[in-house]
Amino acid sequence: MSDPKGFPNQISRRSFLRGGLGVGIGALLGAYIPNQRLLALQEKVELQFWHQFGGPP
Repeated sequence: MSDPKGFPNQISRRSFLRGGLGVGIGALLGAYIPNQRLLALQEKVELQFWHQFGGPP
């Protein structure tokens, strides 16, 4: 079952938005940027993210 906002009870809205943010940005960029450039950009952004916050390389 889900709450009135449509989010499953076991998934908080915050974690849902946080997980969906990268997917949404990727989809938006994918509509405007050729796949090769998108992949390079995504890799660059991910490396910067991990460098800043720590985590997998």
